[in-house]
Amino acid sequence: MITNSELQPHELEEFLARMARRYFSADALSDTESPERIAARVMSAGTYRDVCELIDLAGRAYLAHVFVTAPYHWFSQPAREYWQRHLRLGPPMPRTSRAKPATPGGAFVPATMPGEPDPIVRVH
Repeated sequence: MITNSELQPHELEEFLARMARRYFSADALSDTESPERIAARVMSAGTYRDVCELIDLAGRAYLAHVFVTAPYHWFSQPAREYWQRHLRLGPPMPRTSRAKPATPGGAFVPATMPGEPDPIVRVH
């Protein structure tokens, strides 16, 4: 499969270099910062325009690859929830506020059991 990044590798490299300078401090940026790390930072903290340009240059398949292979700490919780929905990568992640308190034995009890549908809340 040919992705947009294979069709425009030079433009993508220039874009990622520009984003690295914008979203990483000079002392934290290393010459070996991976393209995936830079893309994840744009996905997590980038402006709408930067994210749209990243999607245009790299394609959704590349963004999905970055999202599912990135270490958990590369994305904030709101960014993680957004990209999981936006890229349609499965059911939404459970929120801790939906969880029931721990049982007396200390075991965690989810708000819904696996396989059960989430409760639907209607606001009128």
